[in-house]
Amino acid sequence: MTSKEKLEALYQECVECRACKGITKFKERFKIDPKTGYVPRGFYFKNVPVKFLLVAQNPGTPAKKEEAMVKEFVSTGNERNLSKGYLLYTKRMFDIAKKNAFKADEKFVSDINRTIKQENLEYHFLENVTLGMENTFNDELVRLFTWGFKTYFEKTTTDVFDFCAYTNFVKCSSIEKDMPASKFPRDVIKNCVNNWLRREIEILRPQVVVFLGMGIHERYRKLVNAKRQSTRIEKLNVPLVERLGHVSRRYLRKVNEKDLGDILSAFKDQET
Repeated sequence: MTSKEKLEALYQECVECRACKGITKFKERFKIDPKTGYVPRGFYFKNVPVKFLLVAQNPGTPAKKEEAMVKEFVSTGNERNLSKGYLLYTKRMFDIAKKNAFKADEKFVSDINRTIKQENLEYHFLENVTLGMENTFNDELVRLFTWGFKTYFEKTTTDVFDFCAYTNFVKCSSIEKDMPASKFPRDVIKNCVNNWLRREIEILRPQVVVFLGMGIHERYRKLVNAKRQSTRIEKLNVPLVERLGHVSRRYLRKVNEKDLGDILSAFKDQET
């Protein structure tokens, strides 16, 4: 089995996860069950290995189109391929973000539009995907890292996922708007870190893990150093763990080129 196949299998295992009750206050509409259109998710990769693994806090509330996609996979008996559906759905979100970032490049936008049209024909659940607030976050993420790779590594790319993979610290949504990581139950974090994030790192082999926000970085640090073994998590086995501050679940607020530049400079120093 190739590394890509291992990661795809891991993500299928992830969307089927019922190890904990999540962070949804257990309301019926958000019950963790594919029949409700709600499952653990929030990951995307293109290549293995990667230089950077970008770790956001947790996915936003599922969009109606997203819920419909999950229910369709279940109703057609295709639940075993649900992770592939999510990878395609997330790819669509980032393709639109890339279009926004490179709208001045007419050939690139034309190529992306052609890809979108072909994917719509093959995967009709992607048709008319409506953008939520999460794409403000995606747009800024693509813009920042595209700038960073060009500035610090002289790599001009229209696809940051040539070098990065994307995931979430906790794979479930919360119904509480902008729920801070400090409120996440310890068992949820332990399950997500040990069952998913640690294994993602083993397969993706990133040189740097970047936490997109001080909140999850601080929660990670506190749990690594917890005195009680029952709440402690083991330190992630990766050479460099960094964080971008001032990040909410929906926005990369106040994050500028200098913030990212500090991380990329440290990485470049480590490589040399």
